[in-house]
Amino acid sequence: MYKLSLKKFSNWSIVWRVLLLLIGFGILEGILIFAIPYPPALGLMLNLFLHFLIYKIITNQLSKQDVLISGITGTGRPQKKQLLPIIGLTFLVAVCGNLFVFFALRVLLSFPDLYNFFIGYLSLDSSEMIVESPSFLYLFPLTVIAAPIVEEVFFRGILMNKWSEKYGIWKGIIFSSLVFMIIHFTSLMIPQLLLGLLCAVVYTKTRKLIYPILTHALYNFIIILPTLFTNNAANEEELSLITSPTSVFIQQMTLYAIGFLIVLVVTLLLIVKYAKQIKHHPTPYLANIPPELLMARQSLEVEQENIEDIDSPEDI
Repeated sequence: MYKLSLKKFSNWSIVWRVLLLLIGFGILEGILIFAIPYPPALGLMLNLFLHFLIYKIITNQLSKQDVLISGITGTGRPQKKQLLPIIGLTFLVAVCGNLFVFFALRVLLSFPDLYNFFIGYLSLDSSEMIVESPSFLYLFPLTVIAAPIVEEVFFRGILMNKWSEKYGIWKGIIFSSLVFMIIHFTSLMIPQLLLGLLCAVVYTKTRKLIYPILTHALYNFIIILPTLFTNNAANEEELSLITSPTSVFIQQMTLYAIGFLIVLVVTLLLIVKYAKQIKHHPTPYLANIPPELLMARQSLEVEQENIEDIDSPEDI
Protein backbone atom coordinates (compact mmCIF):
# COMPACT_ATOMS: atom_id res chain seq x y z
CA MET A 1 0.00 0.00 0.00
CA TYR A 2 1.41 3.38 -1.00
CA LYS A 3 1.93 6.12 1.57
CA LEU A 4 -0.62 8.88 1.55
CA SER A 5 1.77 11.20 3.38
CA LEU A 6 5.49 12.03 3.30
CA LYS A 7 5.64 13.23 6.91
CA LYS A 8 7.45 10.10 8.05
CA PHE A 9 9.67 9.70 5.00
CA SER A 10 13.30 9.21 6.05
CA ASN A 11 15.48 11.82 4.33
CA TRP A 12 18.56 10.46 6.06
CA SER A 13 18.19 7.14 4.27
CA ILE A 14 19.15 9.07 1.14
CA VAL A 15 21.56 11.57 2.68
CA TRP A 16 23.98 9.10 4.29
CA ARG A 17 24.13 6.93 1.18
CA VAL A 18 24.82 9.94 -1.04
CA LEU A 19 27.51 11.19 1.37
CA LEU A 20 29.29 7.82 1.27
CA LEU A 21 29.03 7.82 -2.52
CA LEU A 22 30.51 11.34 -2.76
CA ILE A 23 33.40 10.40 -0.47
CA GLY A 24 34.11 7.30 -2.55
CA PHE A 25 34.01 9.25 -5.80
CA GLY A 26 36.24 11.94 -4.35
CA ILE A 27 38.86 9.36 -3.44
CA LEU A 28 38.57 7.69 -6.85
CA GLU A 29 38.90 11.00 -8.67
CA GLY A 30 41.94 11.94 -6.60
CA ILE A 31 43.64 8.64 -7.48
CA LEU A 32 42.86 9.03 -11.19
CA ILE A 33 44.21 12.60 -11.31
CA PHE A 34 47.60 11.48 -10.01
CA ALA A 35 47.71 8.06 -11.69
CA ILE A 36 46.68 8.75 -15.29
CA PRO A 37 46.05 11.67 -17.66
CA TYR A 38 42.67 13.11 -16.68
CA PRO A 39 40.98 14.49 -19.81
CA PRO A 40 37.75 16.51 -19.46
CA ALA A 41 35.81 13.74 -21.24
CA LEU A 42 36.67 11.29 -18.46
CA GLY A 43 35.66 13.82 -15.81
CA LEU A 44 32.36 14.39 -17.61
CA MET A 45 31.58 10.67 -17.79
CA LEU A 46 32.42 10.19 -14.11
CA ASN A 47 30.22 13.11 -13.08
CA LEU A 48 27.32 11.90 -15.19
CA PHE A 49 27.70 8.43 -13.71
CA LEU A 50 27.74 9.97 -10.22
CA HIS A 51 24.47 11.79 -10.90
CA PHE A 52 22.98 8.56 -12.22
CA LEU A 53 23.94 6.70 -9.03
CA ILE A 54 22.48 9.45 -6.84
CA TYR A 55 19.27 9.27 -8.88
CA LYS A 56 19.13 5.51 -8.36
CA ILE A 57 19.64 5.92 -4.62
CA ILE A 58 16.75 8.38 -4.45
CA THR A 59 14.35 6.29 -6.54
CA ASN A 60 15.25 3.08 -4.68
CA GLN A 61 14.48 4.72 -1.34
CA LEU A 62 11.21 6.08 -2.67
CA SER A 63 10.27 2.56 -3.72
CA LYS A 64 11.39 0.95 -0.45
CA GLN A 65 9.42 3.45 1.61
CA ASP A 66 6.27 2.91 -0.49
CA VAL A 67 6.12 6.42 -1.92
CA LEU A 68 3.82 6.89 -4.90
CA ILE A 69 6.17 8.12 -7.66
CA SER A 70 3.36 9.73 -9.65
CA GLY A 71 2.42 11.60 -6.49
CA ILE A 72 5.77 13.35 -6.68
CA THR A 73 6.08 13.75 -10.44
CA GLY A 74 2.46 14.44 -11.31
CA THR A 75 1.00 13.35 -14.64
CA GLY A 76 0.42 14.91 -18.02
CA ARG A 77 2.50 17.00 -20.40
CA PRO A 78 3.65 20.58 -19.80
CA GLN A 79 1.23 23.21 -21.09
CA LYS A 80 2.35 26.31 -22.98
CA LYS A 81 0.02 28.53 -20.98
CA GLN A 82 1.79 27.56 -17.76
CA LEU A 83 5.27 27.65 -19.29
CA LEU A 84 5.21 31.27 -20.46
CA PRO A 85 5.21 33.00 -17.03
CA ILE A 86 7.69 30.40 -15.73
CA ILE A 87 10.11 31.16 -18.58
CA GLY A 88 9.87 34.90 -17.89
CA LEU A 89 10.53 34.47 -14.15
CA THR A 90 13.39 32.06 -14.82
CA PHE A 91 15.04 34.56 -17.14
CA LEU A 92 14.83 37.29 -14.48
CA VAL A 93 16.28 34.98 -11.81
CA ALA A 94 19.13 34.06 -14.18
CA VAL A 95 19.86 37.75 -14.80
CA CYS A 96 20.00 38.21 -11.02
CA GLY A 97 22.39 35.29 -10.83
CA ASN A 98 24.75 36.83 -13.38
CA LEU A 99 24.58 40.34 -11.88
CA PHE A 100 25.06 39.16 -8.29
CA VAL A 101 28.75 38.53 -8.95
CA PHE A 102 29.25 42.20 -9.78
CA PHE A 103 27.12 43.28 -6.83
CA ALA A 104 29.23 41.16 -4.45
CA LEU A 105 32.45 42.58 -5.90
CA ARG A 106 31.18 46.15 -5.55
CA VAL A 107 30.25 45.60 -1.91
CA LEU A 108 33.70 44.16 -1.21
CA LEU A 109 35.36 47.08 -3.02
CA SER A 110 33.71 49.42 -0.51
CA PHE A 111 35.92 47.83 2.15
CA PRO A 112 39.50 47.82 0.77
CA ASP A 113 41.00 45.81 3.65
CA LEU A 114 38.29 43.16 3.38
CA TYR A 115 38.63 43.11 -0.42
CA ASN A 116 42.41 42.61 -0.25
CA PHE A 117 41.95 39.86 2.34
CA PHE A 118 39.38 38.18 0.07
CA ILE A 119 41.69 38.35 -2.96
CA GLY A 120 44.61 37.03 -0.93
CA TYR A 121 42.51 34.27 0.60
CA LEU A 122 41.50 33.05 -2.87
CA SER A 123 45.11 33.37 -4.08
CA LEU A 124 43.96 35.27 -7.15
CA ASP A 125 47.13 36.28 -8.96
CA SER A 126 46.65 36.98 -12.64
CA SER A 127 50.41 36.72 -13.29
CA GLU A 128 50.61 33.18 -11.93
CA MET A 129 47.13 31.72 -12.32
CA ILE A 130 46.25 29.88 -15.52
CA VAL A 131 42.57 30.30 -16.20
CA GLU A 132 40.86 27.38 -17.88
CA SER A 133 37.10 27.56 -17.82
CA PRO A 134 35.05 24.42 -18.47
CA SER A 135 33.67 24.37 -21.98
CA PHE A 136 29.98 24.71 -22.82
CA LEU A 137 29.93 21.14 -24.15
CA TYR A 138 31.28 19.91 -20.81
CA LEU A 139 28.85 21.94 -18.70
CA PHE A 140 25.68 21.38 -20.73
CA PRO A 141 24.98 17.68 -20.00
CA LEU A 142 25.82 18.15 -16.31
CA THR A 143 24.09 21.42 -15.50
CA VAL A 144 21.21 21.42 -17.98
CA ILE A 145 20.26 17.72 -18.01
CA ALA A 146 21.64 15.67 -15.08
CA ALA A 147 21.65 18.15 -12.19
CA PRO A 148 18.11 19.56 -12.67
CA ILE A 149 16.55 16.09 -12.71
CA VAL A 150 18.41 14.71 -9.68
CA GLU A 151 18.20 17.86 -7.58
CA GLU A 152 14.53 18.61 -8.25
CA VAL A 153 13.48 15.07 -7.35
CA PHE A 154 15.20 15.42 -3.97
CA PHE A 155 14.84 19.09 -3.00
CA ARG A 156 11.37 19.73 -4.33
CA GLY A 157 9.92 16.25 -4.78
CA ILE A 158 10.94 14.99 -1.32
CA LEU A 159 12.14 17.77 1.00
CA MET A 160 9.61 20.42 0.00
CA ASN A 161 6.70 17.98 -0.02
CA LYS A 162 7.60 16.58 3.40
CA TRP A 163 8.30 19.90 5.12
CA SER A 164 5.29 21.61 3.52
CA GLU A 165 3.09 18.86 4.91
CA LYS A 166 4.64 19.13 8.38
CA TYR A 167 5.08 22.90 8.74
CA GLY A 168 2.92 24.53 6.06
CA ILE A 169 3.43 25.41 2.42
CA TRP A 170 5.54 28.56 2.82
CA LYS A 171 7.78 27.12 5.51
CA GLY A 172 8.34 24.04 3.36
CA ILE A 173 9.22 26.24 0.38
CA ILE A 174 11.62 28.40 2.40
CA PHE A 175 13.30 25.58 4.35
CA SER A 176 13.92 23.44 1.27
CA SER A 177 15.23 26.48 -0.64
CA LEU A 178 17.64 27.32 2.18
CA VAL A 179 19.03 23.79 2.16
CA PHE A 180 19.32 24.00 -1.63
CA MET A 181 21.25 27.26 -1.24
CA ILE A 182 23.62 25.83 1.40
CA ILE A 183 24.40 22.78 -0.73
CA HIS A 184 25.35 25.17 -3.56
CA PHE A 185 27.61 27.34 -1.40
CA THR A 186 30.24 27.44 -4.17
CA SER A 187 27.71 29.10 -6.52
CA LEU A 188 27.45 32.34 -4.52
CA MET A 189 24.35 31.08 -2.65
CA ILE A 190 21.96 34.04 -3.10
CA PRO A 191 21.16 33.23 -6.76
CA GLN A 192 20.61 29.60 -5.73
CA LEU A 193 18.20 30.72 -3.02
CA LEU A 194 16.18 32.64 -5.63
CA LEU A 195 16.22 29.64 -7.95
CA GLY A 196 15.15 27.32 -5.12
CA LEU A 197 12.25 29.60 -4.19
CA LEU A 198 11.11 29.87 -7.80
CA CYS A 199 11.28 26.11 -8.41
CA ALA A 200 9.39 25.41 -5.18
CA VAL A 201 6.65 27.94 -6.00
CA VAL A 202 6.36 26.61 -9.55
CA TYR A 203 6.10 23.03 -8.28
CA THR A 204 3.45 23.91 -5.72
CA LYS A 205 1.33 25.77 -8.29
CA THR A 206 1.62 23.26 -11.14
CA ARG A 207 1.89 20.05 -9.04
CA LYS A 208 4.11 18.59 -11.76
CA LEU A 209 7.82 18.05 -11.21
CA ILE A 210 8.59 18.58 -14.90
CA TYR A 211 8.02 22.33 -14.48
CA PRO A 212 10.69 22.94 -11.80
CA ILE A 213 13.03 20.62 -13.72
CA LEU A 214 12.58 22.76 -16.84
CA THR A 215 12.95 25.92 -14.73
CA HIS A 216 16.21 24.66 -13.23
CA ALA A 217 17.50 23.53 -16.63
CA LEU A 218 16.69 26.87 -18.30
CA TYR A 219 18.34 28.82 -15.47
CA ASN A 220 21.53 26.78 -15.73
CA PHE A 221 21.51 27.09 -19.52
CA ILE A 222 21.35 30.90 -19.31
CA ILE A 223 24.10 30.93 -16.67
CA ILE A 224 26.53 28.82 -18.72
CA LEU A 225 25.66 30.44 -22.07
CA PRO A 226 28.46 33.08 -21.80
CA THR A 227 31.06 30.27 -21.87
CA LEU A 228 30.29 29.96 -25.58
CA PHE A 229 31.59 33.49 -26.18
CA THR A 230 34.55 33.75 -23.80
CA ASN A 231 38.08 32.39 -23.97
CA ASN A 232 41.03 32.03 -21.63
CA ALA A 233 42.51 35.38 -22.71
CA ALA A 234 39.28 37.19 -21.79
CA ASN A 235 39.16 35.36 -18.46
CA GLU A 236 42.73 36.38 -17.69
CA GLU A 237 41.90 40.00 -18.48
CA GLU A 238 38.89 39.92 -16.14
CA LEU A 239 40.99 38.31 -13.42
CA SER A 240 43.58 41.05 -13.82
CA LEU A 241 40.92 43.73 -13.30
CA ILE A 242 39.60 41.94 -10.21
CA THR A 243 43.04 41.67 -8.60
CA SER A 244 43.98 45.26 -9.54
CA PRO A 245 40.71 47.18 -9.98
CA THR A 246 40.82 50.46 -11.92
CA SER A 247 38.50 53.43 -11.40
CA VAL A 248 36.65 52.54 -14.61
CA PHE A 249 36.20 48.96 -13.41
CA ILE A 250 34.79 50.20 -10.07
CA GLN A 251 32.33 52.48 -11.90
CA GLN A 252 31.18 49.56 -14.03
CA MET A 253 30.71 47.41 -10.92
CA THR A 254 28.62 50.20 -9.38
CA LEU A 255 26.29 50.26 -12.39
CA TYR A 256 26.00 46.47 -12.38
CA ALA A 257 25.28 46.48 -8.64
CA ILE A 258 22.47 49.02 -9.10
CA GLY A 259 21.12 46.92 -11.97
CA PHE A 260 21.18 43.84 -9.74
CA LEU A 261 19.17 45.54 -7.01
CA ILE A 262 16.56 46.79 -9.51
CA VAL A 263 16.19 43.38 -11.17
CA LEU A 264 16.11 41.66 -7.75
CA VAL A 265 13.22 43.81 -6.49
CA VAL A 266 11.26 43.34 -9.73
CA THR A 267 11.88 39.58 -9.68
CA LEU A 268 10.79 39.16 -6.05
CA LEU A 269 7.61 41.18 -6.65
CA LEU A 270 6.72 39.08 -9.70
CA ILE A 271 7.41 35.81 -7.85
CA VAL A 272 5.18 36.95 -4.98
CA LYS A 273 2.47 37.87 -7.48
CA TYR A 274 2.84 34.49 -9.23
CA ALA A 275 2.61 32.74 -5.84
CA LYS A 276 -0.63 34.51 -4.89
CA GLN A 277 -2.86 32.37 -2.62
CA ILE A 278 -0.31 29.57 -2.69
CA LYS A 279 -0.64 29.01 1.05
CA HIS A 280 -4.10 27.54 0.44
CA HIS A 281 -2.72 24.92 -1.97
CA PRO A 282 -2.22 21.32 -0.82
CA THR A 283 1.25 19.86 -1.22
CA PRO A 284 1.86 18.46 -4.72
CA TYR A 285 2.16 14.93 -3.35
CA LEU A 286 -1.18 15.07 -1.56
CA ALA A 287 -2.84 16.73 -4.55
CA ASN A 288 -1.54 14.06 -6.95
CA ILE A 289 -2.79 11.02 -5.01
CA PRO A 290 -5.58 9.34 -7.03
CA PRO A 291 -9.05 9.51 -5.39
CA GLU A 292 -9.47 5.74 -5.64
CA LEU A 293 -6.32 5.24 -3.58
CA LEU A 294 -7.66 7.59 -0.93
CA MET A 295 -10.98 5.73 -0.86
CA ALA A 296 -9.19 2.37 -0.60
CA ARG A 297 -7.11 3.63 2.34
CA GLN A 298 -10.18 5.06 4.08
CA SER A 299 -12.03 1.75 3.64
CA LEU A 300 -9.05 -0.11 5.08
CA GLU A 301 -8.92 2.23 8.08
CA VAL A 302 -12.65 1.74 8.72
CA GLU A 303 -12.21 -2.05 8.59
CA GLN A 304 -9.30 -1.89 11.03
CA GLU A 305 -11.36 0.26 13.42
CA ASN A 306 -14.23 -2.26 13.26
CA ILE A 307 -11.86 -5.13 14.01
CA GLU A 308 -10.42 -3.23 16.98
CA ASP A 309 -13.95 -2.54 18.28
CA ILE A 310 -14.78 -6.25 18.05
CA ASP A 311 -11.59 -7.33 19.78
CA SER A 312 -11.83 -4.76 22.58
CA PRO A 313 -13.71 -5.77 25.79
CA GLU A 314 -17.20 -4.38 26.21
CA ASP A 315 -17.72 -1.63 28.70
CA ILE A 316 -19.31 -2.84 31.91
